[in-house]
Amino acid sequence: MAAKKSVGPVFESADARELWAESTKVYSLSAHERLILKGACIALDKIDAIQCELDGLPLMSKGSMGQDVANPLLGELRQTQA
Repeated sequence: MAAKKSVGPVFESADARELWAESTKVYSLSAHERLILKGACIALDKIDAIQCELDGLPLMSKGSMGQDVANPLLGELRQTQA
C-alpha cells in the first residue's frame, strides 16, 4: 500500500497559504518549528478575516454614552498583528 502524502493544514488567506508552502518547501522544519509556523499562518488568517470585515465599515462607532469611539475591530486587528 502506498503511503499517503502528508498534506499541511488548510488556511483561508492567500498570505497564510503562501507562507506555509514556501516555508515548508525551502526548510526542513522540526515539529516545534512547524507549530510556530502554523501559529503564524493562523494569525495571518485572523488578520485577513478582520481586515475583510473592516472593509467598508466606518473606523469610528458610537460608544455606550453616544461618544465617538474607534471601531472595536481596529483593536483586534492591532492586537493580532502584534
